[in-house]
Amino acid sequence: MSALEIEDADRPEISFAEMQKFLHLGFGKRGIIIANAWQLYNNEFWQGRLKPIPIFLPHATSYGSWIGACVHNENQVLNIQIKHGMDMQNILNTLLHEMVHQALIESEQNAAHNALPWCQEIMRISQDYFDISFWAAPALPRKVDGCSVRLQKESPDGEISISRHAIARWPRSVQIHAPLPTTT
Repeated sequence: MSALEIEDADRPEISFAEMQKFLHLGFGKRGIIIANAWQLYNNEFWQGRLKPIPIFLPHATSYGSWIGACVHNENQVLNIQIKHGMDMQNILNTLLHEMVHQALIESEQNAAHNALPWCQEIMRISQDYFDISFWAAPALPRKVDGCSVRLQKESPDGEISISRHAIARWPRSVQIHAPLPTTT
């Protein structure tokens, strides 16, 4: 079976109970915390609209230094992967980050870090739920003094955008700590 066949495969939908059981079987109490955090964030930030998906904690990553991935094809989100070995706060921060990708993909919006929907979503969550306000704008290629550069637009009231690096590393880049679910 080729990688293309796997990537193009459809995954059957699963229930939250199945997602939670899978995480419990694979990762014990830590898995239950992750499942409950996914449900908490889904209900709190997206009013329960996200579909339950498999979540994995691989020991090795195929793309170098990434700590999370939202794996998808054009039809659906296939899974979320969070690198094994991090403390629970970093796992929860990474989960929240990957769930923003999931939410944008499921609503058929551009889920890239350097895209307007991503910037709008991280500003919305940061402001509405954590009372942290900042401006985030995609970097667009422009000519400045004859040289190609990437510039980020200022907000309508002149606020400078956080950097592309900070946008891609949200929520930890703006000092947000994703909440721990109270039910474990």
